[in-house]
Amino acid sequence: MKRIRYVSQFSQEMSEEAIGDLATRASHRNSQLGITGFLLTSGRLFFQVLEGPDSQVDGLFEDIVADPRHKDVLLLDTELEITQRFFPSWSMRPFDLDHHADARLEPVRQMLVSILEKRQEIARLTRALEKAIWYEAAAGLAEGV
Repeated sequence: MKRIRYVSQFSQEMSEEAIGDLATRASHRNSQLGITGFLLTSGRLFFQVLEGPDSQVDGLFEDIVADPRHKDVLLLDTELEITQRFFPSWSMRPFDLDHHADARLEPVRQMLVSILEKRQEIARLTRALEKAIWYEAAAGLAEGV
């Protein structure tokens, strides 16, 4: 079995009802696939933990990446060969930090925002690195190196 954690942004506004419907359908599908975990939403962000058979988790994650409700999907962590589930009785437990959470979970909300901000910074730095390498390669070619 494996466990993955990812974060993504909503590609468009989602109502509390739409998120509840998403969680209900995911719970049914996950139950059929032998997948457990939870889905946390906050401020147009998804944070999810999925655990189950390797191929089922991989296939579900591929579907999530392709799902038009998600953008900027970032795989945070993968644990392989897990022997115990953290969430054995949750086929998909939803947590909505915007509508039903108390102040204790504010640090969680801030961590999610920070993760996505860091991802954007990494993307900016990666583009700058690519550009610098391209310029260096182009200069070397021009000089006959």
